[in-house]
This record gives sequence, structure tokens and C-alpha cells, in this order.
Amino acid sequence: MAEHKGAEINTNLAAIVSKLLKEKTAEDKLTEIKKRNPAPKNCERLAETRVNLPIWNNLSEKARSADIKLQKVQKSLVKGATAVVGVVNNLITVPGMPSKNEFVNNLMDGVFLLANANMELNVRRREALRPELHASYRYLCAPSNPISSEFIFGDDLPKAVKDITDTNRITSKLQRDKKESYRRGRQPERLDKFQRKRNYSGAKNYHRPSQYKGEEKRKVQKSQP
Repeated sequence: MAEHKGAEINTNLAAIVSKLLKEKTAEDKLTEIKKRNPAPKNCERLAETRVNLPIWNNLSEKARSADIKLQKVQKSLVKGATAVVGVVNNLITVPGMPSKNEFVNNLMDGVFLLANANMELNVRRREALRPELHASYRYLCAPSNPISSEFIFGDDLPKAVKDITDTNRITSKLQRDKKESYRRGRQPERLDKFQRKRNYSGAKNYHRPSQYKGEEKRKVQKSQP
């Protein structure tokens, strides 16, 4: 069932938001925006929720790494909410109506941070699905594979699968060719060794020394008075 759509928004704003939801914002810009939106002193819950220290100290490295990635998502969500709360607070407490530019700038901070949280969350969702995919197609979960606004594995999944299949086929062929070339390069060496051994054993007047010759000689010597 298709989701109900609301009224259209400003065309420029729609383009900006779509771009933010599709492309990852640079880390330095995100850091700058987060610094502009500190949590209020009397609203402690506007912060990412930490793991209790006794439990954190006993987690595996894998579990810690996974939780840190999710904390990063949560931080953007919380900071985005903080920017919105700041605008609401100004409307309630500041005498007179703040300027339009101030409203827009503060709210766009929230849009940037919330869009980044959405992007990070999509990446983590895709990572969680990675073990469910065939090993040959886990590249679909790579950060370089774009995430569309509708599908987590991109808009053109058949093309992405075909590209990976073609790449895997070429890689496999190159590896086989390399192995075969290596084997062919070693065959003359093995043949030379075999030929030398054969020529030596087939030489004229060649007699294989008896392994019992020394023992027979000792027996003869012992039998002599």
C-alpha cells in the first residue's frame, strides 16, 4: 500500500533535502554543526545513551565496535532534535519574533543532522543484512554502493548484481590463467630432471650398484682365516 503524500514543499528546499538524504555529509561540516547545537543544561536526555560501564568493560571488541557505530547514529539524531528544540525555545522565550534567517539557519542544522542520522542508519541496516547474502554478492553492502531514497541496495539492483557477476568472472579467469601459466613454466624444469635421470640410468655399461655389495664383501672377509 502506497504511503500518503503531503503537500509539495519549496523546490530548492526539496532538492537540498534529497541531496542530504542521498549523499553523506563531510565529517568536518557535521562536527561544526554539532558544536553549534550543545545540549541544554536542564535537558540531560538530549544526549546519546551510553552502555553501563561494568557491562561495557566485559563486551567483546566486535560488540563494542557495533555499538559505537550505532552511538554515532544516535548522536546525529539527538543533535538534530536539539536544533529543533532550540528554535521552539526561542519562539517561546525570546521577546518579539526572531528573524526569518535565524529560524532557517537553526532549523537547517537540524535537517543536516537528521539526514546524516538517516544515512548512517541505512548503512548499519545494510551491514546487518550482509551475512544473509551470498558471499559473492556481499559487495552490495560496500559504502561505495549508493543508497537511494527508496531502496537500501540502490535503485538498479539487477544492474549492480550483473556488474558484480561480471567482475567475479573476470577475476576468476585471471586467477586461473595465472595458475596455468605457473604450471606451464615449471613443466620444462620437471621434464629436464626426469630426462637427466633417465639418461643416467640408461647409459651404456651402467650397472646399478648393489646395496648388498658391501655386506657380501664383509662376509667374505670374515670367512677368510
